[in-house]
Amino acid sequence: MLDIKAIRENPDLFKKALARKGIEASQIDELLKADKAHRESLQKAESLKAEQNEASKKIPTLSGAEKEKMLDEMKKIAEERKKAEEIVEKNSVEQILCSLPNMPFDEVPMGATEEDNKVMQAFGNHSKFDFKVRDHVEIGELTDTIDIETARQTSGSRFAVLKGKGALLEWALQKFVLDKLMKEGFIPTIPPMMIRGQTVHEAGKSAGTLEHALNAPEKFTFPEDDLSMIGTAEHVLCSFHREEVLDAEKLPMKYCGWSSCFRREAGAAGKDTRGIIRVHQFEKLEMFLFVDPEKSREEHQKILKLQRSIWDDLGIPYQVVENCTGDIAWSDAQMYDIEAWLPSQDAYREVTSCSNCTDFQSRRTKTKFKTKDGKKVFVHTLNATAIAIQRAIVAIYENYQNADGSVNMPKALQPYTGFDKIELKK
Repeated sequence: MLDIKAIRENPDLFKKALARKGIEASQIDELLKADKAHRESLQKAESLKAEQNEASKKIPTLSGAEKEKMLDEMKKIAEERKKAEEIVEKNSVEQILCSLPNMPFDEVPMGATEEDNKVMQAFGNHSKFDFKVRDHVEIGELTDTIDIETARQTSGSRFAVLKGKGALLEWALQKFVLDKLMKEGFIPTIPPMMIRGQTVHEAGKSAGTLEHALNAPEKFTFPEDDLSMIGTAEHVLCSFHREEVLDAEKLPMKYCGWSSCFRREAGAAGKDTRGIIRVHQFEKLEMFLFVDPEKSREEHQKILKLQRSIWDDLGIPYQVVENCTGDIAWSDAQMYDIEAWLPSQDAYREVTSCSNCTDFQSRRTKTKFKTKDGKKVFVHTLNATAIAIQRAIVAIYENYQNADGSVNMPKALQPYTGFDKIELKK
């Protein structure tokens, strides 16, 4: 959520910045109009309350016509106060604020879709194959490690069963990345995989009210329980320090959350429906940081570098892109993606994201820290994918495949897998 005080002081700055995310200037004008009405009504209600208190003190000292007159005035004041308080209660300021996204940094490239993202740099060399390249689905069938048909029978489309060394590879990736994060001071967590609507709302990932957060079309929801399956551990981690004032000396506070993630993938029909790139359930290790605002840009670059080191160690070619204004999340001021090279598609595909949300989320969760001069300030929050298992497996299978369909293991993973190759099924 944006800072209403800052908007009052410099509305043109916000109009200009939010226009880059498709927000009309009239929405800022509407917000300021509602804010003015709210503050005037609040001031009026407080003033009338003071009048009531003063009159209450005088009434016992009066009698006769003078007392009757004062009582009549008290009734009128009470009615006026009630009307003012009703306007305050119907305040639309927060609702309008919740309809506004975070302001993008000035350097974020302008654009509408992922095609407008800016490629920053590519790393690693594409593998040279002297045989016909297979995709991960065919490799999974040949090695009997990705079983889509069984998952379809038990659960429907967009699910998969990882079997044998495919399952062992998931656990190896989890521990490999977790070890790397813990060396960097991240606290490992396994958060709940169901989440309250209020917690989703506080993460501020999309426009709208609490009701919208409860009924978001991409979620698997259970409205009668005020719960939904999590789409990412980020939403839970974001509220770890709700309404707390953190110790400045402990910043940055770094968490990583391991979870299954559940998404309907609404609107993605016809795209990546083959295999395990875009599925309803996948496993992910997510990073989340609470940081000093003055250091959030620096920490953002650090976690991007940490993400890169994972793919460097895996030996997968990749590129880093800076997402454009139309392709960053609602809560983001800046976002990077890492895209891994997939030989079967002859293209780079997204495998991680890395976001700086500034104080957009912490204003909703009311998470602050105390500065050296004793001032309480909202922290900045950062989030980043450490590893999205299914997409990592796709990249490994396709980049390390052999002519017969078997798959070599990256050297960095062999101590974790206990094997150096996934063989063909017997």
